[in-house]
Amino acid sequence: MFRKPVYKFLMKYRNLFDNTIMFVIIANIVVMCMTYDDEPAHYTATLKDLNTAFIIIFLIECIIKIYGFGFLPYIYKGANRFDFFLVILSIGDFAMDNL
Repeated sequence: MFRKPVYKFLMKYRNLFDNTIMFVIIANIVVMCMTYDDEPAHYTATLKDLNTAFIIIFLIECIIKIYGFGFLPYIYKGANRFDFFLVILSIGDFAMDNL
C-alpha cells in the first residue's frame, strides 16, 4: 500500500539518503576506533550505546529499502547484498553481546 510512496521517496532523495548513510558509516568507523585499553566503564557503555544506535539506523535503512524496492530488486544489487549481510551480522553480534 505504501510501497510506491516509499519508492518515490527513495528515488527523489537518493543522493541525500545515500550521503546521510555514508556520514553515519563514517561516524560508526570513528566510534569503533575510539576504544582503548583500560578505558573507563562509562566510556565503554557510551561506545556500546552509540554502536547500538548505528545498528538501529542501518537496520532502518535496510527495512526502508527492502520495503521500497521489494526484496529481490533490493538484494539484486551487490552493495545492498553486502549491507544486508552486515546488518544481519550486526544484529547477531548485538544479540550475543546482550545474552
